[in-house]
Amino acid sequence: IDVHLAMLLAVDSVFRLCDNLIAAVARLFAPFGSQDHVPHLFGPQLDPLQVHSGLTNATVADHVSISKDGREDYFRVFGIRLPTFFLSNASNNICFLTPGEAQEQRAHDPSGHGHGGGGP
Repeated sequence: IDVHLAMLLAVDSVFRLCDNLIAAVARLFAPFGSQDHVPHLFGPQLDPLQVHSGLTNATVADHVSISKDGREDYFRVFGIRLPTFFLSNASNNICFLTPGEAQEQRAHDPSGHGHGGGGP
């Protein structure tokens, strides 16, 4: 499992009861006009331990901003300034996308490093 996906799933499970994962899966059904019916299929509470790999394989974990500097997070948490830029993997800089959304973001970002928008 991708590290970004594992972290995003854990944060979404603990703090949002999988709402972001469910929303991303629902967006897969938007072309059919049935996306509003999908969240109800997950029941009142989705147990993250029961999430099947088919759901996580149907979504993409990607960076919200490829310019967010991880050194700021590192300094805030550890009090140490690192000398070189690295992309922040903070939970507020990773989001769930559908494969189509990820492909669209990659088309707008020729470097292929993520997307700069605020997410869907």
